[in-house]
Amino acid sequence: MLKRMRAILYRALQLLVLAVLLYGFAQTLPLDLALLFAGDSLLYLEIATAAWLAAQATRFRFVIAHARMIARRAVRRTRRGARRLAQRARRIAASRKPADDPDRAFVFAYA
Repeated sequence: MLKRMRAILYRALQLLVLAVLLYGFAQTLPLDLALLFAGDSLLYLEIATAAWLAAQATRFRFVIAHARMIARRAVRRTRRGARRLAQRARRIAASRKPADDPDRAFVFAYA
């Protein structure tokens, strides 16, 4: 909820900055002052955008690192589980070896 509210407020702030820029263009100032004001404002907006992009890139790197950690953990747990199942199957197979009794040697299993 808080993230959504921040996103809405951030978007509203962007629109406000854009409105101020448009208002600056619409003023009856001489053309050179209007262009100077607009260029200056756009430079500040560009710096803010570069900082935002750097922050997002850092966040993206964190997400990738976290995904790698989760994948490694899942592979490790899967391998451990497979080893345990193989050990259990070997133990069961070893306990089911036919005895010396000739009658037990020919037991058929029905599915």
